[in-house]
Amino acid sequence: MVREGRVSARDVAEHAGCSVSAVSLVVNGKDAGRISPELRERVLAAVTELDYRPNRSARSLVTGDSGTICVVLPDPANPFFGDVLAGLGAALGDEHTLALVLPTSGTDYDQRTVLRAYSLDPAGVVLISPGEPVLRGLVPRCPTLVVDAPGRTPPLPRVDLDTVAAGELISDHLTALGHRGFGYIGPKSDKPTFRTRREAFLDRVTGAEVLHTLDLPDWDPLAAAVTMASVLPGWLDSGVTAVVCADDLLGYGVLTALDRLGRSGVAVVGMGDLPFSQLCRPALTSVDFAGRRAGELAGQSLLSWISTGERPRRARVPAKLMVRASTEKG
Repeated sequence: MVREGRVSARDVAEHAGCSVSAVSLVVNGKDAGRISPELRERVLAAVTELDYRPNRSARSLVTGDSGTICVVLPDPANPFFGDVLAGLGAALGDEHTLALVLPTSGTDYDQRTVLRAYSLDPAGVVLISPGEPVLRGLVPRCPTLVVDAPGRTPPLPRVDLDTVAAGELISDHLTALGHRGFGYIGPKSDKPTFRTRREAFLDRVTGAEVLHTLDLPDWDPLAAAVTMASVLPGWLDSGVTAVVCADDLLGYGVLTALDRLGRSGVAVVGMGDLPFSQLCRPALTSVDFAGRRAGELAGQSLLSWISTGERPRRARVPAKLMVRASTEKG
């Protein structure tokens, strides 16, 4: 079908066989519980097929703001995302307004959250640590950049954390200390970042004498402490001498569980190098993903894309192992 001029919401509604209001609900991410999943999929298919883009200039006349950068992130309580936001803010300066779009429930976002971001008619969007379903269903409507989604993702500009190097750095550090029995814990998640963290470490220790893995519901350190207090005795009795955590928050849970159990001499490593990792006892060895630098690169790349129209190249922030007391011998 060939159409002249700009595609309107009415065009999408006719194509999907629904009302204009239904189209508005879907593209603004407000359809939950108000229209059927089947209708929602028809609308999204029509949006994609017709390349529908809400009228930014018309919306800006109402809002008075056409320079908004929307940032979609999973959990604002996680200090790592605060570092990324600090870097983004520093890169954007006064040129654009930063708007956070957060999940309405839980600690992760879905396609509806991303649609809410696009409904604001932003100049650009940054997606931080998206899950696989978000990436599969993504239909960018403005310059869109992804932070921390390694592996096979849609062909979008992105800033990668070096999660593969993280697994290698940790495994090499622990094996050099003589560890041959390992436990690995991470969140039960569809996120590419956690998948690559896990795979990079496990691929490196295929010759381990003992290897256990555990997926936790999320990265809540208190819940992790309770679970690990019941799991660790069996792991340690089987020969585990080092526990690797996909996130520092889980590392805090492991350290707490070991303290409650009165067990010492177990190496613990986290990922993310959160500020608290230097303050806990013992201080947590962790991989520094340079979140602030990742945010700066994302902001600089997005600004360049908006101003020149040229898609930026993929960037990667190097990882660094910060060795502390939690992996010291003795």
